[in-house]
Amino acid sequence: MEQKLFTINELGKLSSNNVVECKFVEASRINLDANKVFKELVKIDMSSVGGIQPEYVWEYAKYHTDSELHKGVDWDINSAAKKYQLQQIHQIIYNLRVVKVRALNSDDTSMCIKVNFQPYTHLSTSKGYDSTFRIVSDVEKYEQLKRDAYRDLLHWQQKYLGIVELKEVFEAIDKLQI
Repeated sequence: MEQKLFTINELGKLSSNNVVECKFVEASRINLDANKVFKELVKIDMSSVGGIQPEYVWEYAKYHTDSELHKGVDWDINSAAKKYQLQQIHQIIYNLRVVKVRALNSDDTSMCIKVNFQPYTHLSTSKGYDSTFRIVSDVEKYEQLKRDAYRDLLHWQQKYLGIVELKEVFEAIDKLQI
């Protein structure tokens, strides 16, 4: 199937009349019918607020209990709160950066070394985070890190596929052999 890059004007003309098929990005692991979700999003009139707004979609999903969107939300307050809190913890861990390290000189005096690296990385095959230094020092984990990075690039490519100016970047991603 031929893939086409859309201009901004063309994207604005998409509707339930001309969209044939929708899919969720594979890495998202969303188990909903993408075609139904698209039709429901088109049905919710958000033109007065400048486009799709999560608050309006949530409101629709909350009160339309038979909708596909409703199925995609965890309506149990305790469960949803824990998931949100875990997401917050994930963001704290993932966004932590070590910027200075104290080291000893040969004369036993300490000095600060400025560094900038992500100290903890999550691999798709692991259940938690590990030191980035340990991951790049381990051949198997490093290969997994490269596969994860490539998967993230493909996800990013799908997300921004409609931006014509990124065509050369997309072509470079397509040439990668990971």
